[in-house]
Amino acid sequence: MPVPDAPAATTAAASEQGAVEEGAMERGAVKQGAPVAINPHKSPSKKLTDEQLRERLAEVRRKLAALDSHCTATDGSSPNEAGELSTTEKWGKTIYGDVRGMRYGVVEYPTKKDQDRWDHFSELSDESPQAQRADVGTPAAMEFQFQQPIMHAFGVFDGHGCSAAAADVCKAYLLQEPIAPQLNERNCSLCVDEVLNDPAPGTTQHMQLAPLKKGLVPSDAAIAESFRSVDAQVAREHRDVRCGTTATSVYIGYEPASDTWDVKCGWAGDSRAVLIEPDAKTFANLAIDHRIENDAERERIDVAAKTDLLPNGTPRSYITRRQNSRGEYGPKAVFSGATGISHLMTRSIGDPHGAPALIPDAEIISKQGVANGSWVVLASDGMWDVIDEVGVAKVVRGTRHPARAARKLTLDSVTRRRQHGMIPDDVTVIVIELRHPSVQPTESRGGVTDEATAMFYRAALGALLLALVLGGWVRYNEGHT
Repeated sequence: MPVPDAPAATTAAASEQGAVEEGAMERGAVKQGAPVAINPHKSPSKKLTDEQLRERLAEVRRKLAALDSHCTATDGSSPNEAGELSTTEKWGKTIYGDVRGMRYGVVEYPTKKDQDRWDHFSELSDESPQAQRADVGTPAAMEFQFQQPIMHAFGVFDGHGCSAAAADVCKAYLLQEPIAPQLNERNCSLCVDEVLNDPAPGTTQHMQLAPLKKGLVPSDAAIAESFRSVDAQVAREHRDVRCGTTATSVYIGYEPASDTWDVKCGWAGDSRAVLIEPDAKTFANLAIDHRIENDAERERIDVAAKTDLLPNGTPRSYITRRQNSRGEYGPKAVFSGATGISHLMTRSIGDPHGAPALIPDAEIISKQGVANGSWVVLASDGMWDVIDEVGVAKVVRGTRHPARAARKLTLDSVTRRRQHGMIPDDVTVIVIELRHPSVQPTESRGGVTDEATAMFYRAALGALLLALVLGGWVRYNEGHT
């Protein structure tokens, strides 16, 4: 069936909402290792002069510098004076955290849109009743602590439409939804004997205990159900609001027996995640964009356009380009035949007024046996529009620190978007370094920081050079007297 032309009313609606839809942030497919191609549809009609561009770049640098200037370490000194922070501290929109050796950095750069959200929580097994029975600080307690499962969860939610309501709901519920029953059961009644004695497979007790034996990383079914559940909640609570969000959730579980990590990513939309090996040169994608450029997604919507029709024969969901008074513009988008509202992504949470083919079903990628020293980076498309996985790995390799990497990726993203005259978009970047739970970060060992060590060696080298110069000068004078 040929795709019908968009009705006048729906065309107008699509044009009106084009400026606020997240779909206006177009990202072309990026080949691994290839330069990032800037999409021409992103360029505004007004070309910036060199002076205007310099002013905008200076403004970006001032804004990011202001974020760091508000950072205060635990002793009241600035991060440059005290070295990197060893506890979670917030300055402006930047966060650096260290949870039992696993370090992470988060940087948010909001625009006027300000619809990006993120979330994080950790489940540490030493908070359980059986761990609390041991005397804190004793060798037995330390051994128990580092032999128990640990789970961390991170999420990025890139809202779009007229409100950040959908992203706010995801921030409040999505990460906890898959493991809430297990955590409640664990905190109430589980003990060491129940964990050690394996119940019969298939029983309720076995299902409840399974996550505790595997680092608490939830099952694929639990993650998929959480996406559908939160989508239904958005539909109930915000039926009259045109809002939606991408959602990318990453669960990271430590396996004490093998001293490795399990990493599982569930996503809907185009907020991407990548796993980087310890050498920071090789990587594996944890999420693939749900966009029309994805062949499987395009075929799924084409089938829906032929089979799911309105009474007048118009497809409820179809793919075509947006239109305004000047004609068609931009890349192809997924349209709702009933409302005319369009999106560039093919899956999302919320969007009750979007096309029925815009589903909330999460896809899931799992990686087992991930080595200590690996990195996980997840971000909204404000970054992925202009930096590909190769570029991300290069920044991680150059900084070797999650907060510094997150800051540089954010600055580079905003700078490149302005250099190419692209539409402003929120940028949220999370960089996670996976380390053995007992490893203490270098900057907190005995109060000695990486910065302090570097300063010591520089001072020692300077003193040595000065001694050599003075010695040579003295010998020179003695030979001429």
